[in-house]
Amino acid sequence: MTAQIDPRLETQRVAGLVVKALTDLGHAWRREDGGMQTVKFATVGYGDVAGSLVAVLEVDTQRLPRKVSARDLTRSETLHHLATVCGHPLRCLNTTGVTYVVRLTPLLPPPRLPTRVPLELDRRPVGDLLVPIGVGREGAVWCELPALGHTLITGTSGSGKSSWIHAGLAGLLSGAGRERLQVALVDPKRSEFAAWAGAPQLYGPIATDEAFAVRLLEMLVAEMERRGDLLAGALARDLAGYNRRASAPQPYLLIVVDEVLDLLLGASNRRIETALMRLAAKGRSAGVLLWIATQHARFDLLPRTVGLNLSSRLVFRVQDANAANLAGCPGAEQIPRSRAGRMLARLDGLPALMQGYYVDDSRLHELVAG
Repeated sequence: MTAQIDPRLETQRVAGLVVKALTDLGHAWRREDGGMQTVKFATVGYGDVAGSLVAVLEVDTQRLPRKVSARDLTRSETLHHLATVCGHPLRCLNTTGVTYVVRLTPLLPPPRLPTRVPLELDRRPVGDLLVPIGVGREGAVWCELPALGHTLITGTSGSGKSSWIHAGLAGLLSGAGRERLQVALVDPKRSEFAAWAGAPQLYGPIATDEAFAVRLLEMLVAEMERRGDLLAGALARDLAGYNRRASAPQPYLLIVVDEVLDLLLGASNRRIETALMRLAAKGRSAGVLLWIATQHARFDLLPRTVGLNLSSRLVFRVQDANAANLAGCPGAEQIPRSRAGRMLARLDGLPALMQGYYVDDSRLHELVAG
């Protein structure tokens, strides 16, 4: 196989081989009319992941054949058979649902990225709700906050996760005033977000313990519900549509929760979990967005509703391949320790290797001071 293949045709060919192989293994259902109900894919795509052309096949688990379960499709013997039939390395992302990733061929050498990318706000693109992501193969990447949506930010200690969060907040809060954006911060470590205590866009004081976090998150749930009533009354599908017609536009609300698993596992009741589930399920249309950060590998311990709705992933170096797969960014375990700030960013498709922005402490204090 050479790099000159047609990626669309090769992806379709591999998808057909996978469906046939699963049918041959008995993961199908013969209907009374003699036809076969086979496994179907919700999405079929391809892209460049860490220098390889890969096909990504997301199984439609809502329409599986009778007597076929997701577990049947992810057994090690099934994956081995599929790889043999396809003639390509294949693995299953260990995330919610079933997604096969098939490495088709080396595509491009890894991008030559800078080792450090300071945030230079005088070079920001036009827009007041832009999040600075990093520098990728094609250059600087900024993303509209509403398009970014609910986001998982993860990586081991020293990987650059916290530095990126500060850069992301700096990019946002330097471009949007309180009338356009307000930020709620949950900081179990008590010191990570202390520099932002004086920011005028803060929704309220920074929550540094369980009791305060419960009160803050439940206030935000109530605000989300209030906005839902506003949108329904205005026949608006989302906050952007509401604000275009409203005489009193509502600001976007960004909730940043650091070390979320420590917070959830140490909680004495389920009120924090319940609030996060409600915000994840219903917040995006109301302009209430979550950034969930953790350095732990057990993303599967997040409530299912939260994990399902973290559509964007910024994955810095993680401990092992299982952690990378759980985060939906295979290969993140291979990021060198010497490359703090290097990450795999999954924004609107396949993960892309980037060097994340950072802002040093002195510049951070200047920004907060105004």
